[in-house]
Amino acid sequence: MTIKQIDSIYNTATWNGAHPMDLERFRQAAKEIVQHLRQKRSKPAGRYQDYVSAWFAFYVRTNGIAPKFGPSDGTALKQVMAYLEKVSTDADTALATWHAILAGYHTLEPFFRLNLDLKFINGQLNKIISQLKHVTDKARKGHNATDLRGEL
Repeated sequence: MTIKQIDSIYNTATWNGAHPMDLERFRQAAKEIVQHLRQKRSKPAGRYQDYVSAWFAFYVRTNGIAPKFGPSDGTALKQVMAYLEKVSTDADTALATWHAILAGYHTLEPFFRLNLDLKFINGQLNKIISQLKHVTDKARKGHNATDLRGEL
């Protein structure tokens, strides 16, 4: 329901003899609900979709096929997103950090590198970030970690 539809219902009901105060309360409450839902839908869904897109691109690049993505993967990714936004200065920095984590994933120790599962990544996020910040000589093997440290 849009605000225009709410106004149309209000005007029709007023012409049909409904009490104006009841209708005005209905109209205000409905407008507030519509505005709240618009705000709730527009911001997080857009950012979440950016995280999902980055994950799918990374997974396809790494494995050559699209990942199986179920509700538990979505929950894990939302938790990663929430954590990164909590520790970052803003949402754009958090998303850039997610991209940096995925870009540097190949430099991790084999135990982490071979576990391409969002639930695992969410559960091991502190260790993964720590490894990416302090890339060891063994894991680095010619990769430049300076760019990644700047992102993290």
